Amino acid sequence: MEFDSTFAMAYYRLANLTWENELIVKAVECSDKVSQKERRYIKSLEARISEDYTQAITELQKITERYPQEKEVFYQLGMCYREVGEYEEAIRQWNKAIEIDPLYKRAYGELAYFYDEIGDFDKSIWAINEYISIAPDEAAPYDLRGALYALHGKVDQAIESYKKACEIKPGFSVGKLGHMYLFKREYAKAESCYQKLSSSAEKDTRSEGRTYLAYIPLYQGKLEGALGVLDDGIAADRMEKVEGWWNTDKYVLKATIYMEKKNLNLALKELEKCEEIWHRFFTDCGTYCLGYSAYYVQLLAENDDFEKAEEVALALKKDAEEYWEEYSKAMKEVKEVGSVFMPWYWYALGCIEFSKGSFEASAKYLAKAAGGETNRGSTWYLRTHFMLAWAYQESDRLGEAVSEFEKEVVSNYGYGRSFWAIWAVKAHYYLGLAYEKSGWNKKAIEKYEEFLEIWKDADPGIPEVEDAKERLEKLTVGSLQ
Repeated sequence: MEFDSTFAMAYYRLANLTWENELIVKAVECSDKVSQKERRYIKSLEARISEDYTQAITELQKITERYPQEKEVFYQLGMCYREVGEYEEAIRQWNKAIEIDPLYKRAYGELAYFYDEIGDFDKSIWAINEYISIAPDEAAPYDLRGALYALHGKVDQAIESYKKACEIKPGFSVGKLGHMYLFKREYAKAESCYQKLSSSAEKDTRSEGRTYLAYIPLYQGKLEGALGVLDDGIAADRMEKVEGWWNTDKYVLKATIYMEKKNLNLALKELEKCEEIWHRFFTDCGTYCLGYSAYYVQLLAENDDFEKAEEVALALKKDAEEYWEEYSKAMKEVKEVGSVFMPWYWYALGCIEFSKGSFEASAKYLAKAAGGETNRGSTWYLRTHFMLAWAYQESDRLGEAVSEFEKEVVSNYGYGRSFWAIWAVKAHYYLGLAYEKSGWNKKAIEKYEEFLEIWKDADPGIPEVEDAKERLEKLTVGSLQ
């Protein structure tokens, strides 16, 4: 662009990397000198940035008619279908791209992630290994392979992949590597990884590392210690004038600790601080605020303030419908208000019913919420499935409770497990309860033992720890008689 300030495709490429509207506007302004194919690429990206995916797909399909061997157009079509949640069609387009060029690593990277999204783990590992065979000296594919292994409980394989990524590019996967050490209870190694982030040259990365340091005491059930780490992190963020994602997460974690300690007024105050910062820091909070609102509803319901909980839930529903209206206009087709924005509302309703003791109604709403979140690595995936499994258990739907806890919570070692460390560990206790109620005493003993081993140094007086000890003793004595 220094040589030619009207180079339309340079603006297009930059816009494709940065998603900045000004760049695609400039590309459109300069597109009178480009070929018809290039003009369609520019128009397609302009439509995508404006969230008009129907038009974006139409422009790309016109390119395929004339250039059926153009691998990039099939890659971009896959990206469009991915963005609208049509994962199987996206996968079909990326497979077309690699049929044209079997060494097209970008397509393999997308295939790896989205094969796993549709439940085909074997193909996802095949795809990422193909990427690695093409680019063995790149850190990114090892990082992705580590994430895929983690989501399926293969912690040792995840560690090896993350270590390889860090070897190629120091620091690239160090936080994720720390999480894996955390899950293996190698706490000194986890702390070493988190400290590397805390001493980064970038202040946002330092804040990230300070948040992660709290995961260690949280995972161990040391709630008071975690509060101290979070307070220190918040003080350091304030001193360095860090305000944003990692800063707000510290308040969410503090709210979760106070929730566990049954100090719900303090929990609500921490979440209110978090939301205030988020609104101030981000001009458009977008769907992230839906998640905060859903959690706020849960805390209000836990506090038996059902009137306010339902009021906030209705406001959440209105926001979700407004987001959906904007989204469906961009798609130029209106479907049922569904999986894109409403899961947070359904989660909120599920939590209200749970706190009221209406467990069947709670399970109904939470099942809808769980069906709308397919990213197993997200924080909301683990949280929603935990609550769903718990609701099933309280409804005496023990088979469904066991299935949820086993498949979606205790075997999921994605990021959600580290963030919701308290709930991830308590899932072993609740799974033990479900086994015991089902008459599977041997399995119940194993889960109680695992829970108590992880929380062997937990703060005194945690009810689940005391109950697990009593149940384990009774089951153990019973098995010897």
